[in-house]
Amino acid sequence: MDKELKFAHPTLAAGRWDNFSLNFQMMTIGSEISRAIKWRESHPNRSICAVGYALELTALTKESLIRKNRKHALREICRSYEIIADFFFGDNIYNTTAEDLQRYYDWRPYHDNSNNRARADWRLDGESLQSGGAHDSRI
Repeated sequence: MDKELKFAHPTLAAGRWDNFSLNFQMMTIGSEISRAIKWRESHPNRSICAVGYALELTALTKESLIRKNRKHALREICRSYEIIADFFFGDNIYNTTAEDLQRYYDWRPYHDNSNNRARADWRLDGESLQSGGAHDSRI
């Protein structure tokens, strides 16, 4: 029996994710990681959903890098997927802490070094979000 793969972010999976810079993609993933960490104890179901979104967005980033032939970043993205899954669902064999994950994703907004053009408003599957910094780097 074939089952169709369902995405939480279908328009992003359809190729829209490719339109965003790697820096922006990583900050979006980091946002989900922050939610997952924040809710880990108080709202475990919400935390699991946020991790699922982070993993999906990481997989979409991997696919985007493959399509763009940006192999230099592919290893890091694959490793981040593995570390996220291991931290939240595995045995934490990498001894990752919540602070490690948060620090990894939080540094990116401050290292945007090209086209410092902020997007005041953008849409992610119909949900309007406010951005807080420059998201248009071409790393």
